[in-house]
Parts: sequence; structure tokens; C-alpha cells
Amino acid sequence: SDFKLRQWDIHKTATAVGLRSDKKSLQVLRSYDLPVDRIDNRFRMITTMISPHASNQRIWMAFGNQIAVVDLSKALTMKESSQQKDQHSGTVHFLKPLHDNVVLSLVWTCEKDRTCVLSTARDSKELWVWNAETGERLSVLNTIPEEAGAILCCIDTDMFRWVATSTHIIRIPRGNNNQNENNIEIIPLPSRSEMYSMAVRSDG
Repeated sequence: SDFKLRQWDIHKTATAVGLRSDKKSLQVLRSYDLPVDRIDNRFRMITTMISPHASNQRIWMAFGNQIAVVDLSKALTMKESSQQKDQHSGTVHFLKPLHDNVVLSLVWTCEKDRTCVLSTARDSKELWVWNAETGERLSVLNTIPEEAGAILCCIDTDMFRWVATSTHIIRIPRGNNNQNENNIEIIPLPSRSEMYSMAVRSDG
């Protein structure tokens, strides 16, 4: 990885030459050099990234067992970056605490009318809940049955939290009843199956 985070924009030909044209192309608006010196050699790879709640300014990124939030509104444009050396100031914030292992999944959700981010790490049954605005860890959830293996990915809908583990798919009702094991549905995966991503169209 070159550890550059690039923000792209659609460039219209008419903007450049003053003529009417339907031609469009992608153009780099910002190119941000991530602070690789802050990352352990073992983890110098971006494992996942999201933009919570369709924000076009705040990017959540996972580097190994670390999570960082990059504020693109504070990043320099291509022209500005060529004139200034310190582009990291106030742009990237590493969150604490750290996971014990490599972060596999980041997904955004809503908890009590707040935009949050869920994170999970390799060989873990825990889901960490972060405040998407402040970067504060709000809670650690551990509702995965012992026989269901480690979490690989998850996704939330209005009514349910869907979790894929190494051996099962789990549907957990959201709200006050999600801690009740009797309401958790556990579906075994077919033999030799693996899931690394989920998408839910609607509840039901």
C-alpha cells in the first residue's frame, strides 16, 4: 500500500474550456499521506474503511488493530499540499482503546438516535460500539453464543442485528430484548462456508 488516501471529484470538460460538453472524468481533489510512522510494521495495511451515515468528510479506517478517523474537511487540496509540509495537523485521530487483534469489520448504525460505528476484531466475540461524532467507545457487546464461533462481520436493520461468525449466522432483536438468549436465532452455515460481508434489504 502507498498509504495515500485520495478524495476524488467529477471533473467536467466544459469547466476547463468554457464549452458545453457531456464528457466527465475523475480528478483527485485531495491526496492525503497517512501517518505510517504511527502504525506497527505488522499492521501496515488498511483492512477496512467506511464513511458513517454517508458523510463525505469523516472517514473511519482500520489499520491492523487500530482505528483512525480522518477528517477530510481539514485535509489540504492538491494545490495546498504542494505548498505546505505539515498536512497531518488535526486531520487524523487514532482512537483508543485498541482491539487485541486485526479489525475485520467497521459498520455504521444508530443507537438511541446517535450515529455509531460497530467494530469487531479477528477471533473475537465482541462488538465495540463507538460514537461516530466524538470517537468515544460507548460500550462492548458480547451476546454471541459460545458455540457460534468468532465474529467476521455484522449489519444492523431497524429491528435486528445480523452477525456472521465463522460457523453461524445470528439474528439478534434490537432494543430491550436483545440480551435475551431465547430471542436470538442461530442458523448454522453450510460446511466449508465463509462470510466476510453482509447486506440486508429489509427486515423480515
